[in-house]
Amino acid sequence: MIDVHYNPIIPKPFAVLKKSRAELGTHRIVIRGGRYSGKTTTPTEEALEGWMTIKGAHIVMARYDDCDFRKTSFTAIKKALMKFGVSPLCDIPKRTGDIVFKPNGNIIRFQAIGGDEHRTKGLEFESGYVHRFIMDEAQELEEEFEVHGAEKTLLRFMGPTTKWIYIYNPPPTRGEFANKYFPEQVRAGRAVEIYSSYKDIYGLLDPEVKEEIAKDRAQDYDYYRYEYLGDIVASKGLVYPQLRREKHIINIYDLFKVGDRVSELILGLDEGTANDSTCVTPLAIMYSGKAVVLDCFENDPLVRGQQSPSEQSRALYEFLQRLLGHFPFLQNLRRRWIFECAEGGQMLRLQFMEDTGEECYLVTKKNILGDIKRVRSMLSEGVLFFHVDPFVNTMQLIEDIEGYVFDEKTNTIKKGQRDDTIDSLEYATKMYYDAPIA
Repeated sequence: MIDVHYNPIIPKPFAVLKKSRAELGTHRIVIRGGRYSGKTTTPTEEALEGWMTIKGAHIVMARYDDCDFRKTSFTAIKKALMKFGVSPLCDIPKRTGDIVFKPNGNIIRFQAIGGDEHRTKGLEFESGYVHRFIMDEAQELEEEFEVHGAEKTLLRFMGPTTKWIYIYNPPPTRGEFANKYFPEQVRAGRAVEIYSSYKDIYGLLDPEVKEEIAKDRAQDYDYYRYEYLGDIVASKGLVYPQLRREKHIINIYDLFKVGDRVSELILGLDEGTANDSTCVTPLAIMYSGKAVVLDCFENDPLVRGQQSPSEQSRALYEFLQRLLGHFPFLQNLRRRWIFECAEGGQMLRLQFMEDTGEECYLVTKKNILGDIKRVRSMLSEGVLFFHVDPFVNTMQLIEDIEGYVFDEKTNTIKKGQRDDTIDSLEYATKMYYDAPIA
């Protein structure tokens, strides 16, 4: 065994991670729960022990689709290696890539698995097996074939200590994939379940976190149940129950005071119709990784009348000039627009590019549930914020989000809501994670 200081704390609910496959009766483990429960940190740290002590025992860290691992799993692994003093024994790239434990050559690899059942076919190791496959934020998965596609690949890398671990926060409505698929696996005996909440590691939490939990519990008990206990709370049917004004409304200049700066500007556009508004959400991307909504533009045809692409283009350019005037720090930064991919959006994009020369893209692989899950994650993980001052229209977007609900009968987005502003936000966040091809 490598002589390193490694002593991860394994809270009681996670004791099953130490059991053998023979004891568990399966190699699949499903971990569900709320925020601050240790459900991601604990299995990751537990996996490192075998990775360091068993030659050929590799780890695969997975997220849905093209998640930016730099902001999630890659950073978490680096922190764990530093925490236990073993980072000097590792080759750690500056950008996301294989982390290698030099004493035995074992690898930690980062793999996107969603959207295509063949996504993982290229996964290969020169030797050894997958000691742990850890799928974080598994609630982002949308279809059964995404799981099966990954598992077909993983079957080639079975070894004596292999375990596949799926970690998720139950979405608020029962009809979503994670709330149906993973419990079915447990009931069928194909997986064992670990449930954890913040209560299991309460003594390890910072005082500020404890205060935040107590405040949320007092203000909105249903939200507290969803966010911290991992309960399914479908009674209100909110699409974005993660949005909290006291957490997510900020003044961007307060970020400047602590040394953060804007790296670029993304503007998401939802093109309207004869009855729907054309909306733009400008998103300031900070060097810290935070994304801050600066304003919300809405061109309502029921107020201004239906407009041609050239009229819409002029209105967009006027909005851009007002935005740059109000936030002068944006003027010399790169900015990119992402337009809705319907026919009208494509026409408006071409007109706007011709008129202004702005850098514009189209949404690719439009996916309503995927967009929702991405924004939810950004809100939950403290990535997405909203700048509010008397001269911007951001509160309109916030109010639209707060009233955005599912149809409880169909478990789909309820029709007839104010969603044009929300769509423009979702497109902007898509550009943040994965810039589509021009």
